[in-house]
Amino acid sequence: MTDLDIDPDGVLAVDKHRPSIERTDDHPPDAIRELSSFQRDVLFVVAGAESPSGQEIKRELEATTMDMVLPGQLYPNLADLTDRDLVEKYARDGRTSAYDLTADGSTVLAELCRWQLRRIQADASPVPLDHLPSV
Repeated sequence: MTDLDIDPDGVLAVDKHRPSIERTDDHPPDAIRELSSFQRDVLFVVAGAESPSGQEIKRELEATTMDMVLPGQLYPNLADLTDRDLVEKYARDGRTSAYDLTADGSTVLAELCRWQLRRIQADASPVPLDHLPSV
């Protein structure tokens, strides 16, 4: 093979660049797999803010994803994350609740980040991690 991974028949070999379907040694922990992508996004927003309210979480999710977040989507997911002991809810004032990550939430988020980084590194991306654009 040449640097471009083209075999003698002129076929580009992509197998080494594609994640293996049979890879079973490195799955994310169950606590991560049980979360929806929306719930994972909520964890990132809560982690990146200082005790955000539900409305602050909603605004950040909408600004980041460019999708409208309805109260019927956000608050049941926040309640589920609270029930799983990943997020703590407390009263900020008379009508407003605020949210913080629990120790378990921080652990789950850290594991998710480590798993994602291992996936990027395992897939032999031609772009070094430090050259990826920040959002």
